[in-house]
Amino acid sequence: MPYCAQCGHQVHESARACSSCGTRRRPTASSRVNSHYTEAATPRAAGGIYCLNCGRTFGDGRSCQFCKQVEGLPRGVTVANPLRRLWAFVLDLIVPIIALLITFVVLSVILILFRSEISAANLKRVVYVALIVILTLTSIVCLVWQLILYRFGQSLGKYLLGIRVVRLNDARAAGIGTMVLRDMIAKPVINLLGFITLGIVNFWLIWDKDTQELWDKVVGTIVVNDASKLTVGSADTHR
Repeated sequence: MPYCAQCGHQVHESARACSSCGTRRRPTASSRVNSHYTEAATPRAAGGIYCLNCGRTFGDGRSCQFCKQVEGLPRGVTVANPLRRLWAFVLDLIVPIIALLITFVVLSVILILFRSEISAANLKRVVYVALIVILTLTSIVCLVWQLILYRFGQSLGKYLLGIRVVRLNDARAAGIGTMVLRDMIAKPVINLLGFITLGIVNFWLIWDKDTQELWDKVVGTIVVNDASKLTVGSADTHR
């Protein structure tokens, strides 16, 4: 059966338009770049399959060997490259630190403004309490923000760069459960193997054809460029 090249939804052969996005069917050959529909062949079928994004031979991976369009996802949803994922990781570390420093500066200014009203004997106690408040508030805010973003398959860094984690089994953005399994269970366990392999497992995405890390393979996910939220929605829209 053909797929709609506009949204990736599977379309019945007798249908004149996509039941998901309404795009009218153009019965052109699947090998044409401007075709609105591509045949639902597998990489093992005669002649392979054609990418709905660039029209060239897809290859034997889950993403196009040329433009990195992910199979079964809406047009334009491509695999995030290793450098973009590295920047997202760096931002995941930097953003909480910046938030912590800002909170610390604001609280320090408040203490300086009201230091005349605080006795020397209580100053040390006030500073200790202030530090505890800073750490607690920053941790709570970052945790809540992270859980909210997890609903859409993102971390703080991924959100800022417009990339997200998508489940391969239903082509939808990974939810809280999948993200917790990926980031808090699978990733730490595999990172422990990094000590045994001298960190080699952490660079798996460099030579993987779909730029997947080992924890992505374990939980069945892939990291894609999707700033337009094309993978966020009902499962029927993106099959």
